Amino acid sequence: MPPAEQNPAPLAQPEPLVWVSKWVDYSNKFGFGYQLSSRHVAVLFNNGTHMALSANRKTVHYNPTSTKHFSFSVGAVPRALQPQLGVLRYFASYMEQRLMKGGDLPSVEEVEVPVPPLLLQWVKTDQALLMLFSDGTVQTNRQQASQATPPAYSCPSPPMEMPGLVVHGEAASFSTALRSLVNDPLYSDVRFVVGQERQEVFAHRCLLACRCNFFQRLLGSEPGPGVTSPVVLSAVPAEAFLAVLEFLYTNSAQLHRHSVLEVLTAAVEYGLEELRELCLEFVVKVLDVELVCEALQVAVTFGLGPLQERCVAFIEAHSQETLRTRGFLELSPPALLPLLRSDKLCVDEAELVLAARSWARVGAAVLERPVAEVAAPVVRELRLALLAPAELSALEEQNRQEPLIPVEQIVEAWKCHALRRGDAAPGAPCRRRRGTLPREHHRFLDLPFK
Repeated sequence: MPPAEQNPAPLAQPEPLVWVSKWVDYSNKFGFGYQLSSRHVAVLFNNGTHMALSANRKTVHYNPTSTKHFSFSVGAVPRALQPQLGVLRYFASYMEQRLMKGGDLPSVEEVEVPVPPLLLQWVKTDQALLMLFSDGTVQTNRQQASQATPPAYSCPSPPMEMPGLVVHGEAASFSTALRSLVNDPLYSDVRFVVGQERQEVFAHRCLLACRCNFFQRLLGSEPGPGVTSPVVLSAVPAEAFLAVLEFLYTNSAQLHRHSVLEVLTAAVEYGLEELRELCLEFVVKVLDVELVCEALQVAVTFGLGPLQERCVAFIEAHSQETLRTRGFLELSPPALLPLLRSDKLCVDEAELVLAARSWARVGAAVLERPVAEVAAPVVRELRLALLAPAELSALEEQNRQEPLIPVEQIVEAWKCHALRRGDAAPGAPCRRRRGTLPREHHRFLDLPFK
């Protein structure tokens, strides 16, 4: 046989053999970390993902599964993988500083291992550690290592700096103790005079300031020696103010149907968003015919859109009952307008005209102004063309005796009747509402309900 001139390719360039030279078992928190003889450092995390750091510490290999591989430069690792990279770096530093060398290869240049094999599974007993890698290698480290087995050095659990444990005592007793301080003169350092009844309320400056920016600004100046002048808050009723204090002290408050809107108003004015949301949830649960108009007024005043929508929807479904309440008569023009513009009111136009007149009379008495002047911002939303000719004549006669509706608005309604077209007078809204009773002339106006 002639002598071979060169070795076969597989023998000329054998694949380098690498093994685990150091390992750290921290599977009770993160996973299993190890260093290969090629100086690659890797971690098999508890969630099954695998991350390795190259020997020169410039490249990160990430395997979300055993068949998917991604490589990044150290400075380009995605933000979502940064926590895992932090654990990997800690293991690398720990094994470098704390564990002895265990058979690493002479140098990185001598044996090139671009992508290290993955650790697929590992099992540790009192006698041995068994590791299975993706290239088919199985490594066993026994307690008494033989000469043929490359030694591996390990620590069962690195002494990582752990954050202190937060423990919690009984919340109920803590809340009860703080609630006992509400309006208690003992140890208090600020005194309020609240509501029209000018009730004295005692509180603690530091607690209010740390819980609410409004009180921080209000109580910001240091009290001088012997200064006991009260802080006057006449706009908020005492019951509502005490509910606000209870929330600031205990992060809870007892709400009642008759006073929840006053607590809501205070929460909005004081910037207490969490209390505001709790009040809104409570209002929606207890909303009824007597409360809905007051709630609508608060919603319009403070721009609480979702509450306004819930109130309008409730009134649309209970229109006749709501129009007879005191709350309806006390609505401001901006709060009344969305109701008169609604197509879904379950009430006939004749009843709505009577309700608008009653509302304007109350406003005129309170403001000492003429009825027509009070009604001017809203009366244009009444759909007079829906009234029958006889009803319109009666309204016109009543309007002469007690002016409510501009004459030109009544003329526009008559024009619709005369021409028998809903578009005859552009200024006269003719859409039927949900509660509009049918009349003979409606068939001429071509009025579909929207």
